[in-house]
Amino acid sequence: MQLCRKRKARCDGARPSCGKCVSLGRGSSCEYDDELGQAETQRLEASIARLEARIIQLGGTLPTAPEVILHEPHLESMQSGSSFSVWNNHRQNNMQPTVPLRVPLPDGWWRSAIPPPQVTKMLIDVFSSHASQLGFFLSGRRLLTFFPPDPRRPLSTSLLNAMLLFGIHLSNIQVLKDREAVFLERALQPSSPVSPIQAIQNIQAETLLAHYFLRQGRFLESMHRINTAVSLSIGYGLHRLDGSNNSNSLPPTRDAVEQGERIDAFWTVMMFHKIFGVIMRWPSSMSNILDEQIDAPWPFEMEVYESGFVPSNLQRTQTLKAFLYNPSNSGGEGKDSSLAQRAKAAALFESAHHIGQNYNLNDAQEYADFLLFEHGLTQFIQTLMPGQTPASKDIIRHRLVTFTLCQVALIQLLTRLDTREANVKCLNAAQAVVAANQAIPNIQEWKVIDGIMGVSILLGLELFTSMEPDIMGLCSPTIHSSAGSSQSAQ
Repeated sequence: MQLCRKRKARCDGARPSCGKCVSLGRGSSCEYDDELGQAETQRLEASIARLEARIIQLGGTLPTAPEVILHEPHLESMQSGSSFSVWNNHRQNNMQPTVPLRVPLPDGWWRSAIPPPQVTKMLIDVFSSHASQLGFFLSGRRLLTFFPPDPRRPLSTSLLNAMLLFGIHLSNIQVLKDREAVFLERALQPSSPVSPIQAIQNIQAETLLAHYFLRQGRFLESMHRINTAVSLSIGYGLHRLDGSNNSNSLPPTRDAVEQGERIDAFWTVMMFHKIFGVIMRWPSSMSNILDEQIDAPWPFEMEVYESGFVPSNLQRTQTLKAFLYNPSNSGGEGKDSSLAQRAKAAALFESAHHIGQNYNLNDAQEYADFLLFEHGLTQFIQTLMPGQTPASKDIIRHRLVTFTLCQVALIQLLTRLDTREANVKCLNAAQAVVAANQAIPNIQEWKVIDGIMGVSILLGLELFTSMEPDIMGLCSPTIHSSAGSSQSAQ
């Protein structure tokens, strides 16, 4: 039993709110001291603070913000340059008047399969404001054509319920949050697709649920959802866009947006699966087999597809294996998009874990392969450094996730080496993660942070603190010099 901090009452520890608080109509204000149940931002801030304190205690110095190139000039407003900022602008221009955050709720509003229109719109508005941090990969513009929900339109009920669930989860309205459990139950109901569009929407629903459970600290349920999304993606042949050797492959796409949604769906699911496989210590055999079969092209930003562009390199060969063979020189269209960079970082993150855990460094060939991978990872990190291109809030956040994954991957790899040089590199990587977060103005005001960011920092902190006996003697001038010359993010 836990003790609710606000009411000093005994709680049963149920999520998202304990049974006693829900019965009193105060579900969303239930807070108890369970680290996995803390708000995601709180956990991330606490992890960064512990990492900062540990670096200082062990003799390191924290780089100042200007050493890392991350710029967010308009934190409070959505910027152009991401599919969701375009979606927001489109919604505001074509769905006026905007419903206030507090709307009159009819009695029993939650009992119907679809809430009243004004409630549905409000919840979708709340969700869309943060969707890019929740694994959303569909075209926002295209999705708007399915609203208001209509039985004649092929909108997946699983996706609709997952979006409504997140709208409630992220809202600040008590009467809505008290019904979160109702909408979670609905979102968990399976939905059989009746069209290719619904098939992709169901994958999106599974991805959203994976992020929802991750935010709740329910890791096994999150992993189950992402495994389901992987199975659907492979079953529909999204890893091979021509659908070769797969009788269940989807029919050809009708336009560039559908093509882009399928490409982005696959890479989003693959990225999440690889990261979570490391966090949960799941065997990587399935992932390794899949890597051999991935022929899908690198993804573009969604607005590129929305402009009518269709990639010319749809027929690639072992896209991911080719990248891992030479991380600093992966060609192809779309290779520098934010999703492509995160997918590459996830692949490096997984490979670093596998190599660090399994390679025999007393074997000359495996040791050479170990050093070759370290060089490739370091070179890829260097490609994240140049330039100060203005970017939207979404892109800034995606860059931060990419950069953090790569630095934690380096720590995972180098903890295997018991050398002063490796320890210095690990400390530099930890400093770089702290500096990258410090470089973003008002980051503490972000209401929603990608769950991948949180779990990767927690893993990095775990690895870093386990090295304490080996890095106690490191001197800060050497550390600071190395960090300043080799680590930044944009």
